[in-house]
Amino acid sequence: MFRILFFSSFFLLTPFFSSISAELDKKLARYVDHGSVLVADDANILYSLHPDQLFVPASILKIVTALAALHYLQADYHFKTELFLNKHSDLTIRGYGDPQLVSEEIQSITQALSLKNNLPTAFRNIYLDTSAFAPNIQIPGVENSLNPYDALNGALVANFNTIYVAVDQKHQIHSAESQTPLTPLAKQLAKGLPPGKHRINISRQPQYILPYTGSLFEVFFQQSGFSISGEIQKGAARPQGALIYTHRSRHDLISTITNMMRYSNNFMANQLLLAIGMEIYGTPATRQKGVEAINIFLQKKLKLSKSQWKFAEGSGISRKNHITAYAMLKLLKAFRPYQLTLSERDNVHLKTGTLRGVYTLAGYLPHPTKNLYFVIMLNQRNNSRNKILEILSKTNFDN
Repeated sequence: MFRILFFSSFFLLTPFFSSISAELDKKLARYVDHGSVLVADDANILYSLHPDQLFVPASILKIVTALAALHYLQADYHFKTELFLNKHSDLTIRGYGDPQLVSEEIQSITQALSLKNNLPTAFRNIYLDTSAFAPNIQIPGVENSLNPYDALNGALVANFNTIYVAVDQKHQIHSAESQTPLTPLAKQLAKGLPPGKHRINISRQPQYILPYTGSLFEVFFQQSGFSISGEIQKGAARPQGALIYTHRSRHDLISTITNMMRYSNNFMANQLLLAIGMEIYGTPATRQKGVEAINIFLQKKLKLSKSQWKFAEGSGISRKNHITAYAMLKLLKAFRPYQLTLSERDNVHLKTGTLRGVYTLAGYLPHPTKNLYFVIMLNQRNNSRNKILEILSKTNFDN
C-alpha cells in the first residue's frame, strides 16, 4: 500500500548551525541578491537564508503536483481511454486526459479492438468525446508558449499536439518518425515548408487539435483492419451505446512522474493537476478543482500553514505560484522515496526551475550516512544557482 512519509515541522538547532551559517553567509553573499537557500537533514536545519519568505518556485513546484498525485491517485494509477459502440456502428472515444496518448498508445487501442470477437469491422462515424474535461481550460503562464511541453491541456491530446514531418528535396512530405503515420491533416499543415525536418505545434491552433487526434485514430483503425464510412466528429454519439473497451495507459503514475520531472513537462504536470481534481470532485475536470484538491493536501496532509504557499497551477509556469523554502523542505522529505524520478547531476538528484528572473533548484545531496535536502530559490537577475549548489556540495555538513 502506498503511503507518504510525513515529518514534524520541529527541527533541532545545534551549535554547528551557527558555525556553518557564518561560513556559508560569507560564501553566498555575492550570489544571492533576492532569494532563499536551505540545507537540512532529517532532524536539523543545517543552513538557512530567508527560509520563511515566499518566492516564485518555477518548475520545482512539480514536486508538489507529483506528491498530491501520489496521494490522491495512488502509485499504480493509469490514465484511461474508453470506447463505446452503439447499434448503428457509431464509435465513441472518450478521453480522460492521458498526457502520453502518443502514436504507440493509439495503435495499441486499435489493435486491441481488432482482437475482440463479435465486433463489426466497419464503423460508421467516430465521435471524439472530451466531456471529462471542461472546455477551454486556461493555465496561467502558458498563453504565449509554443513549446511541446506546454501543449494545450485537454481530454484527448495526441502526441503533445505536435506533428513531426520531413520534407525532401522534391518537396514531398513524409512523417519524420516511424511510429506515426502521415495523416492528410499533417500533410495539409506541412504544405509549403522548406526541405528538412519540422515539428509543427498546433497547441495555439485549437481548431486542429481534435481533428489531428481523430485522423491518427482513423489511420490506425484502418491499419488494424477496420473501415470508416462516415465522419470523425466532436462529441458523443446519441445513443452512445455500450462500453466495449477501456484502455489503460502503459505508463503507471511513477513512470508518468519520471517523464514529467526529467523533461520538466508542464503539459504533463497540469494533466495530473486536472486528473487530481476530477478524481476528487468529479467531471468535468477544471484547473480550479485541481488547485483546491492540492491546497487541501498541503494544508491537511502535509500540515503546512496557508502562509507558506500560493498555488495557481501544477507545473510552475505561472508567476502566481509562491512557496517558502521551509515548505519545499517538507515536500522534499515526503518525496524522498521517489527521488530517483528526478534528474541526476554529479550524484545529486534534483529538480530545476527556470523562468525569466527565476532560477531554482531543489533535491538531495549525497551523503554516506544520512539524508541531506537542499532548496535554492533565486528571484533575481543573476542566475547563480549552479554556483550555490557547487558551494553546498563542497560543504561538510557533518556535526
